[in-house]
Order: sequence, then C-alpha cells, then structure tokens
Amino acid sequence: QALPARRFAAPRRASPAPSRRDRDPSLPQSMADDAALAAGELSAADAEIEEMQKKVQEMEEEAEKLKKLTETVEEEAADGIDREEVDKRSVYVGNVDYGSTPEELQEHFKSCGQQINRITILVDKFSGNPKGFAYIEFADEQSVQNSLLLNGSLFRGRQLKVIQKRTNVPGFIKGKGKGKGKKSFAQIMKHKFQIMLSGDYKDYGEEEDNILKQAYLVGQLNARFHLRGQYYEYDFKNMSQKNLGSGKARTIRPPYGMTQPKDPLLPPGVIIVVKVPESPGPSMEIGDPNNPGHKITVAIPPGAQPG
Repeated sequence: QALPARRFAAPRRASPAPSRRDRDPSLPQSMADDAALAAGELSAADAEIEEMQKKVQEMEEEAEKLKKLTETVEEEAADGIDREEVDKRSVYVGNVDYGSTPEELQEHFKSCGQQINRITILVDKFSGNPKGFAYIEFADEQSVQNSLLLNGSLFRGRQLKVIQKRTNVPGFIKGKGKGKGKKSFAQIMKHKFQIMLSGDYKDYGEEEDNILKQAYLVGQLNARFHLRGQYYEYDFKNMSQKNLGSGKARTIRPPYGMTQPKDPLLPPGVIIVVKVPESPGPSMEIGDPNNPGHKITVAIPPGAQPG
C-alpha cells in the first residue's frame, strides 16, 4: 500500500538583525555613519590609553631599577669597600638629562676605555626621580683621563660636566661623634686650587692660588688675569683654565668643601685686592685704579683680621 507522500520544507535562514536604519527607516544615513565613526574613535582612544599605561609602567620600572642601583652604592659604602681605590677609576657626570638611561651613557663614554664597570644614575630615595647626575666607574685610571676630554660634550642636547670623582675626605663631611664635623672656612682655605697635569691633580703655586680663590669666592663664573707674561682665562662653571696665548685648556678644581656664593658679591669688572692694615678702623684709603695719583676710601668689614 502506498504511503502518502510527506512534504519536507527547507529550514529558513536566520535573517540578519535589522540595523538601526532598518528598524527606523526615517533615520538619516549621516547619523548612522556618525554612530559607526564614534565607535571607531572610542576604540582608538582605548588603544591610546593602553599605550600610555604601558609607557608609565616602563618609566616606573626604570625608576625602580635606578633606585636599586643607588641603594647598592650606599650598601657598598657601608660594607667598608675601598671607595678611594674605586673613586680613582670613576668620574662624576653632571647636567645629565632626567630621561637618560645607563645604556645611553655607556654608549656616549664607550670610546674612553676598554671596559666600563658600572654606571650609576643617582635618584631620590623617596620619589625615585633622577637627580640629574651620574657616576661612571671604569676598569682603569687611564680611561678616567680619557673621559675628562668629554667635559662640555653634548648629550641629549645638554652640555655635560665631567670631572674626576672625589673620595670623601674624613673631617670634610658631617659625621657622628667628636672630631667629625665640617671643616671651618679657615681650614678649607689652607688647601689650594688644583690643576690637572700629566693625568693627576697638582696644587697651584701660592700666587695663582690666591688669585683664583679671590675670584672664585666673589661669585663670578669667569675670571681673567695676567701672570708671568701669560694671559689666562678661567671658567668656574666648567672648571677649566685656558691659556689665551697658546689656546691650551686644562681641568681645574677648587679646594674640597669650598663653594661659591649663590649670587655674585660684586658686579663683573676689575677686582683690586688689598690687605687689612694693623689696628684697622672702619675704613682705609687705597690708590684709585682708574685714576692714578688719586685715592679712594674703602670700608673694612667688622671683624676683619690684619693681613
């Protein structure tokens, strides 16, 4: 017996969800386009925020790395490592851009020697922000002398200050216990200005030392004087001496602990140095440097000592 034929209907395909325009034919095409554009802009903003967060995280990681380096240096000092020997192979680098990395400094100083043992960018303990200076430790002392030639070189658009690192001298730094306070001004004045000769710092002679101290302590950044037939120019900002006749420049440094006034005590110009007489009064007469044969009166500071 033949069974009745059964009819099978093909399954219906799901219709796509009507768009906002399909649901509301009256919606202009421009408004639909604006909605799509806004969605794209939101996605781009999210990507930009994510990129900024990534950069902030990288900066925080770099600051933490610099902070650990600083703490390591301090721990070594506390452990009694021979800092004097290390400092002989190290230089101070000032005016370092705050965004600098040890790798960038290594690239800048790589021509100075075969090996750089360590680069330390000092950071603030609490904020982790760089302080704007660094120390570079080389494997040998000759590399230090080579690196001094980079004093004044440009790094990240800034002019670097490169000088040999000093070891803290006992008695010149504040310490605990008796006899470890800061040296008095009179004690600092017993030490002399020094100049780099043949790879080592040497004391200036008495006459040059007196002139340099007088010019330095007035607070001006530059000084010139004529001595023994030579004209010299001094730059106290970059700590250099230049012979104006030969053009040769050398590195100098002031006595340890001696600093310039925050603001110049006198305006730029010729400085006349005089000795305080015995039994000084409130003033004294000296020859007028601008009018030979004439006298001018200068005040004597209270408490000034004869000589």
